[in-house]
Amino acid sequence: MLNSLHNKNLKEKAMTLAEQWREEGREAEAERSIIDVLNIRFGRVPEGLSEKIRSEPNLAKLRDLL
Repeated sequence: MLNSLHNKNLKEKAMTLAEQWREEGREAEAERSIIDVLNIRFGRVPEGLSEKIRSEPNLAKLRDLL
């Protein structure tokens, strides 16, 4: 669908937005994975810790935690 856009500026902005959504999806998946691993290994994860994991904006740090 993006390839059908003829306006180069609009196409670039749409691509940037799509990349941002993909990155947010990766962050959310990393957050879920970390919490899942902690749940399996230690039982229920305290809400404060889950909240801290969900608020971490750095995908590289989330991957390191995983």
